[in-house]
Amino acid sequence: MKKFVIGDCHGRYKALKEVLQKAKFNYEKDILIVLGDIVDGGSNTAEVVNELLKIKNVIFIIGNHEQMFIDYVFKGDNPSLWVNQGGANTLNSYGANVIPATTINENPIMIDVKGMKIPNRHIKFFSEGLYYFEFEKKLFVHGGFNPKKPIQEQDPQQLIWDRSLIKYADTNNIDNYEKIFIGHTSTQYIEREFINYKCRDCNHEWDDAITKIPELDAEVECETCNSKNIFQSIGCTKPLQIGNLVCLDTGAGWDGKLTIMNIDDNTEYYQSTLLEPAIKNEKFI
Repeated sequence: MKKFVIGDCHGRYKALKEVLQKAKFNYEKDILIVLGDIVDGGSNTAEVVNELLKIKNVIFIIGNHEQMFIDYVFKGDNPSLWVNQGGANTLNSYGANVIPATTINENPIMIDVKGMKIPNRHIKFFSEGLYYFEFEKKLFVHGGFNPKKPIQEQDPQQLIWDRSLIKYADTNNIDNYEKIFIGHTSTQYIEREFINYKCRDCNHEWDDAITKIPELDAEVECETCNSKNIFQSIGCTKPLQIGNLVCLDTGAGWDGKLTIMNIDDNTEYYQSTLLEPAIKNEKFI
């Protein structure tokens, strides 16, 4: 039996299948801890949930995007911020017909949910999610927490939205745990040291270190087939360890990669190929 943790999937079904296959994940014997944000962004949330339901030992942590989805399903909340930040793709994956606005805070162009059907087992899956999970002196949480307070006393809103723990971990060891695994804040945002390229013609992908921001505008040619039809992702798409904090959102919600990691050996991880943005908004929270 192996134990794995996976970062923010954001509706990327093909990427999920890809990393599970690369890790040779055993659906009957292995454990998978999901750090949240499996919804929104990509177009296949329903398929992602179906796949996770096939896994015998899966622990699901609630992320901020799940919370917005749960609030919609159980409370009827329908914030434009959520719909325009990938929520439309989630609803459409369940049979709705939703057209988001082109900016975050505008009213969506259309919300038609007459044809939407969310299976009861999916509703049960989301309703049984956890805000944190402790396991073998390790902590798993979507966003972060206040390191000065016991995790049991923390507000769920902080657990799903916090980003301050990353800065804290840079200069302090986080007490009470050997390792803490988080998602939510992409490594692209944390450490913008690479331009990640993928050739649309031959699918070759590579990382190219940068030293000057203006070089982002330079014309790039595929080093394999010499095509100039290149997709470019700015930022680090590898997992980062900051002290005893492990950051596993490697940008699958936008234009990075999905990552699955062996919990007992965080040098062993597997990633999807580079992904292109599934939504048009410039900012993804």
